[in-house]
Amino acid sequence: MCSLEKDSGRERDNQSGFVYALWLLVVLSALLFGATLVNIGIGMKIYEVSSRQSTAIERLSRSVREVEKAVLYLSKVIEDADQPAEEDSDGPVQGGRI
Repeated sequence: MCSLEKDSGRERDNQSGFVYALWLLVVLSALLFGATLVNIGIGMKIYEVSSRQSTAIERLSRSVREVEKAVLYLSKVIEDADQPAEEDSDGPVQGGRI
């Protein structure tokens, strides 16, 4: 009987060791699952922010192009406005008429 009692005591120790190991695996798995969910949430927020930044950069690029066009147009208008004024001042003097 002593050997049976020793064997059953060892079995209980082994079983309790397995139960603790199993619970440790369950807890670690739960922590890993929670960390994965947090990682997914952070990834989604990063994606949203980068999408907004991309849209903002596109709008900014369009605005810069429009400003370039406006500056070119205004410089051309100013250039054209200066040319007739010079021609008018030279015209009457050369033709002798007012």
